[in-house]
Amino acid sequence: MRNSDQKAKDMAESILPSTRRTSARVDRRAIHARHRARQLHQLRRLELGMVDTEFDVGIERARTGEVRDLVWDRRAADKIGPLQRWARVRLQRNPALRHLPLEDQVRAFAQLMPDNLIGRHAVDHIRWALESDLRRAQRPNSRPAPVTSPHVAETAAAVHRILEAGRHRELNDGIRRLVRREEADLARARGSGRYGPPPTIAHRLLAGLHDVEAFAQTHATSGPVGQFISGLAASCRDEPGSSGQSRRTFSRN
Repeated sequence: MRNSDQKAKDMAESILPSTRRTSARVDRRAIHARHRARQLHQLRRLELGMVDTEFDVGIERARTGEVRDLVWDRRAADKIGPLQRWARVRLQRNPALRHLPLEDQVRAFAQLMPDNLIGRHAVDHIRWALESDLRRAQRPNSRPAPVTSPHVAETAAAVHRILEAGRHRELNDGIRRLVRREEADLARARGSGRYGPPPTIAHRLLAGLHDVEAFAQTHATSGPVGQFISGLAASCRDEPGSSGQSRRTFSRN
């Protein structure tokens, strides 16, 4: 920055090095080349008498639309980060400006910018940033808590009791036994020529304390596993001093 009183002018000019300036020039040349090709094609058709109407002005509308899209794409790639950070910091440091309506805030920034194309361009980017901040501030911050079924909550509470008793390994071993038993029953059914029912027990073990909620979601409605978890948790609750055991066993499975 050259001088503090020229900060606004420097911030406005900092937008000009767009990150798409090279590709925008290439796209602009391609747009005009397509437009000239359409014009030549139209003139050739008129010369040969292939069309009886006058020159089609629709090709001019096509070029105008392509140029408009090019301008918006290039502006979307402007280097606006420093300018918008400067505007937000200035807004936060000035309570009087911060409590003004949006249009008055934009007008205040417009008075700081040079009254030319560069300055008006910078004001547009500042307006977009302030409008985005205003919409974000008006959104509700709190999201509704996810609905948890009673079965999931009961299963999670039972798993917590099992972990507090240090019986993580016993829980996973019991699930493995139930899975192997069901697989053996299904294999016998297939061996006898009958189509057995699909598996009902998910081979889902407990990874640790961080995995309790997801584990409970999986096994809350599973009959054999749910009964096993409830029985194991009840035995943990009946054991004296079980809650004082070490939790280092959580990470062994």
